[in-house]
Amino acid sequence: MKVKVLTQPDSYSEDNYGKKAQLTPASLSIDMTDSSFHLASPSTIDLNQQPNQQIINEILHTLTLPQKELNSKYLYDSSGLDLFYRICQLPEYYLYEQETSLLANAAQLLAGKFYSEIDLVEFGAGSAIKAQYLLDKLPRIKTYHPIDLITAQINARLETFTQRYPQLEIVPLEADITQKLKLPKLSHSIKLGLFTGSIIGNLSNSDALDFLNQVRRILGKGSYLLIGVDNKKPASILHLAYNDPNGLTQAFNLNILTHLNRLTGSDFDITQFEHYAFYNPERSRVEMHLVSRCEQVVNIDGHNIYFAEGESIHTENAYKFTKQTFSHLAAKAGWQINESWHSDNSHYSLYLLVTK
Repeated sequence: MKVKVLTQPDSYSEDNYGKKAQLTPASLSIDMTDSSFHLASPSTIDLNQQPNQQIINEILHTLTLPQKELNSKYLYDSSGLDLFYRICQLPEYYLYEQETSLLANAAQLLAGKFYSEIDLVEFGAGSAIKAQYLLDKLPRIKTYHPIDLITAQINARLETFTQRYPQLEIVPLEADITQKLKLPKLSHSIKLGLFTGSIIGNLSNSDALDFLNQVRRILGKGSYLLIGVDNKKPASILHLAYNDPNGLTQAFNLNILTHLNRLTGSDFDITQFEHYAFYNPERSRVEMHLVSRCEQVVNIDGHNIYFAEGESIHTENAYKFTKQTFSHLAAKAGWQINESWHSDNSHYSLYLLVTK
């Protein structure tokens, strides 16, 4: 197996969250002993780096908006990743189990669909667990390009991959998938992208469209994209998925403040914030917030950030789709649905898109 690691300079962008979530002190009567929200193949940010002024400036900007917010990438330090993977094993968090079941079915079909050699490009690869479903069934995959903000998880699995896929060339790329990407030339006949975990739902509508347009440009005419999408469902099911009774997602959400303290030298007291996740039907999304328990001031790099009691920090979104709304989004970016797989209860879908 050949391995070479490419890097691109990180460019820390701001997520376009919805503004003015109406959280008042009365909201605190809701039970917040639970937890919830997560990217399915997350990236990590190095906790050992020195405070970066660009990161500090970004955080100061987003915490002084009318609706305070944080980029969801800061959920994923090493502790956040550990909590996320534990969340994926919870029965309430249906996404992981349903998607992996659909991936197994999709891999079987694709093995009989693709007869030429394949370049596989995974966006937000994480530890590459999902890619293995394709690698195991599609020996015509000759080159694998896992893209993630930090490729340490991929690198840690190289020995296993060497033994399991001795003919596979792996070219990891360290990059932010929401920024402009530049890949090496894809030389095989079939270009197949992989984007799992309904990460598309963690992007704003405009960012999701930009991402799908970029993937189409990278992979080229006649290419394919296998993408996981979480569907609309009763709010009661979403509440359980994003407010687990074990408190793992509460810990996951609160950990973003611990991460910021390490990154910036800020003095967030996590005991003075509560996890709050809810489904917003008007925007078809789950929102995750941290709500201030009291009036308080947090210092970041010499700047005082004021919090009123009941004021929230918006930390994450998870948009939910119907087949119609997702196909419309894909079509706007030049894709059309070629194949689809759906869980038995229709809670989750996997689509194979092809460029138009």
